[in-house]
Amino acid sequence: MAGGSVGVGVRHEESNATSVNQQSGISASKTISGNVGGNVALNASVVDAAQGGNLNVAGNVTAESIKTKQTQDGAIVTTSVGFDGLPAGSAVVDISNHIDRGETVNSAANVTINGSADHGINRDTTETVTGAYDNSWAGGSINIGPTITKGKEFLKKHSGSSGAASGSASQNEVTSFDTRL
Repeated sequence: MAGGSVGVGVRHEESNATSVNQQSGISASKTISGNVGGNVALNASVVDAAQGGNLNVAGNVTAESIKTKQTQDGAIVTTSVGFDGLPAGSAVVDISNHIDRGETVNSAANVTINGSADHGINRDTTETVTGAYDNSWAGGSINIGPTITKGKEFLKKHSGSSGAASGSASQNEVTSFDTRL
């Protein structure tokens, strides 16, 4: 009895993300006034006062941004070979959605620091997210189905029956392709 089969399958997915779920800071409905004996480090933070205010800081004031990023990629590749006497095969390539997006979350302070409104920190506390981008695209599939040549004759030859063969095969060559992207 002759026969044979070969199959290969590979799957790879990768996902990474950095994010800011909630921006922290100090907010007042009127004014903020205070003295800080050390340093003030704003890391994507906001100091927001509806009516302004002043912070006297003895040390250094630094403001940093946080860059967020989300990436995701993946693919499935499968192939197969048929049996002796039956030219058949299959190939599947399934590309996962490609995700590449991010933004920058900035610090902001709309109060004076050490008596100066020109403290080098963004003063707009309502627009702290900048540089948003989204280079994502939807994945897809490529499926190449079986190729059966003279399937009815093949079934008759290998079924051991001289009568009609069962199954749904065409006498003519049938090739099917299912391609979706």
